[in-house]
Amino acid sequence: MKQQRNDITALHTTKISELESQLRELEVQLAQARLAKVAGKLKDTATIKRTSDAIARIKTVMREQALVAGQDQEETTEAKDEK
Repeated sequence: MKQQRNDITALHTTKISELESQLRELEVQLAQARLAKVAGKLKDTATIKRTSDAIARIKTVMREQALVAGQDQEETTEAKDEK
């Protein structure tokens, strides 16, 4: 899966379930690339770095969404406590 760095805004609009499936797919690709490198069959070693960066971007967006969801939940709890 090729993804541009500027495409992070698209990740922010993606559902968590889709992000999780992309993450699993990228982790498999990363493992395969590492095995190919060890076997001497990987021609483009930058693939490992790009895949690793894509995984980090997805994990970052997932964490941001989790934090935002937690803040929303805290705000609703605080509003109920004030009433």
